[in-house]
Amino acid sequence: MIARRSRRMPWLRRASLALAALAGAVPATAVAQAEFRVTALSAPTVRNGVVGTAAQQFTGTGGTVEVLARFAFGGLHVRSFGADLDRGLGVANLDARVVLGPQWLSVEAGRTQRALVGELASSQYTLNRVGLRSTFPLGGSGLRGMIGAWSMQGATLPTGVREASGLEGETALLYRLRRLPVFVQVGYRAESYAVTLNGNRSAPEEMGVLTLGGGFSFGPAARR
Repeated sequence: MIARRSRRMPWLRRASLALAALAGAVPATAVAQAEFRVTALSAPTVRNGVVGTAAQQFTGTGGTVEVLARFAFGGLHVRSFGADLDRGLGVANLDARVVLGPQWLSVEAGRTQRALVGELASSQYTLNRVGLRSTFPLGGSGLRGMIGAWSMQGATLPTGVREASGLEGETALLYRLRRLPVFVQVGYRAESYAVTLNGNRSAPEEMGVLTLGGGFSFGPAARR
């Protein structure tokens, strides 16, 4: 029946051959280091920034959702973060990155879209980002460490903002259960932004995020 269907629909046969060729072209080492990971994190957040002309601190709780798909040679990483802070301030980040290189030292490049929503003012801008990340096993217990650092530079800025740049650093521990594709994660992320408004007035911002949560992790590399 499948053979008759393939003769009637030649595009199906061509697609099957293409998929088979693609699967054969992926090296065994790439498959051995494949990983697909979905993470959901609770994120207690502290933000120090300038409102008007005064420096103020805002605290609250946010959430992060991350999706990582990669082989030995690279992959794609998408992250969404949002936090509701006190005094009516909201912070949201959405970034997508292309990952190049092995897990022990990979280069990431992409874009971050950042939005601040408050009672006094709101702003939204886009930053180009590039950085390094290292993920490495800690013994053979299923525990892994992660550390990364990124630099950001303004790409699309709103009216009233002349320049924008930023730095981000993150570290985490991930533990995957032996018999289930489930892992837990604890870590910390620090972000710093330098925003120059028209008239050369500076509006610096710093944010610290404690990450605690877990998710699902599939693939040979996830079991190391």
